[in-house]
Amino acid sequence: MRLKKWIRSLAVVALCFALSGMAFAADLQKIRTAWLDGQETFPIWYAKEKGWDKEVGLDLEMLYF
Repeated sequence: MRLKKWIRSLAVVALCFALSGMAFAADLQKIRTAWLDGQETFPIWYAKEKGWDKEVGLDLEMLYF
């Protein structure tokens, strides 16, 4: 069950990066996301820590609730 959620989260992140590939020359687009603190947040958190969001023109803001 947890593996399915993790894979789904990873697929969402991959889709976001794939769709934002055209934003290389544009300014950073700020995206606010809301998450429950848990392992579902790992893919987004890891991408933000590595700076992958900036590489594709995004500025991810992680909001926890």
